[in-house]
Amino acid sequence: MPVLDWLRNAGDRLGLLHFVSTTNPAPPQKIPMRAVRLSELMIEVRKDEVASLAQQPAELSQPFERVFEAAGIETPEHGWTIEKLKEHLAGDACRGKPREEVQKAILAALSADKAHVQDVVKDAIARDRALDAFEVSVHAKMHDRALARQEKISSLQGEVKALQREISDLTDEANTDEASWRAWHERKVAREQEMARALSFLLDQPVLDIDSNPPPQLK
Repeated sequence: MPVLDWLRNAGDRLGLLHFVSTTNPAPPQKIPMRAVRLSELMIEVRKDEVASLAQQPAELSQPFERVFEAAGIETPEHGWTIEKLKEHLAGDACRGKPREEVQKAILAALSADKAHVQDVVKDAIARDRALDAFEVSVHAKMHDRALARQEKISSLQGEVKALQREISDLTDEANTDEASWRAWHERKVAREQEMARALSFLLDQPVLDIDSNPPPQLK
């Protein structure tokens, strides 16, 4: 989960939260940390609504904000979300500053807005879960679409092969007709020549029209 990875890395850098198991206590830090279990930060997202959004056309073009909205994720009154935290870390108050100074700046900003660290973490986890749910639904939809497309391709390939066989058969038939036609024309000319030779014994002038040109093409 990219957001959770980012949170863990950020938590290590800022020292604001420490993820623990049931039995592990939080180690001492210069800036007090609250030990929390990951289960305490998990909130439900509306997966059915997210799945419905994934069924809309151009699913991969859906903005992430629409996914979050479908999941029922709302910005708290104090305004602190994972996006605001990222913006704050990229701002002048934190950019390029030592770790301890960044910690103090983040805590001061949260305190000024009456926000808590866990609020931001819950928001990030909820958004991550919404994106994961959307990914699952979109993957299933696109997987089914890919299977249907492959079946259609296979069907068309079968039709193409059948058409190619039909074209080949028709071509062979045309070649056979052409050869038969030429052979017949040769026999016809030969018979006419035989008749003209026989008549030559009775007449001084030829009366038969013998065509010695090649026969007209069939196509």
